[in-house]
Amino acid sequence: MDDELEIFPIHAGINAEKILEKMSTFIDRANELIYENKRLWIFFDEFNTTHSIGIIKEITCERRLLGKELPRNMVFLGACNPRRFKPDQALFDNNIGIHLRHFSLHA
Repeated sequence: MDDELEIFPIHAGINAEKILEKMSTFIDRANELIYENKRLWIFFDEFNTTHSIGIIKEITCERRLLGKELPRNMVFLGACNPRRFKPDQALFDNNIGIHLRHFSLHA
């Protein structure tokens, strides 16, 4: 394939403003690639770690950004962190000398 790939690492510090800024550069590049008949693949790495998940949803599911249609040669991929078990409390059992943990599922 002669397409291009951009990796956008997402973390809790990535807000809507940063997403819009980065998407602006991606859109510009995608528009350039249209004339070469190439696609721009964008990989949102750990997209579920931002509080601005609604913008990511609009981009990937609706293929729009702030209501404006995205270039047709943009392709979106993403990875999200799985849910993790987090301990609510840790107990020490003196009889067997180990820590017992009680877990519950948190988002």
